[in-house]
Amino acid sequence: MPGNPALVAVAHGSRDPRSAATVAALVAEVRRQRPGLDVRLSFLDLSAPRLPDVLDGVAADGHRHAVVVPLLLG
Repeated sequence: MPGNPALVAVAHGSRDPRSAATVAALVAEVRRQRPGLDVRLSFLDLSAPRLPDVLDGVAADGHRHAVVVPLLLG
């Protein structure tokens, strides 16, 4: 829905693939609970996709706004 803002979750990123799997599962649950919301996952470092690339994709898909939510889990 390009008229609505996208939700972009941004995590640290890690060399440990379990970290990306954990945040991906969290984002999948948000998508399940909000099926009409464009929810995307991004990372600051060490994992893909990187935040700038995701934001470029959000704009390319016609969104004028995005809400970026930090998932900086310790």
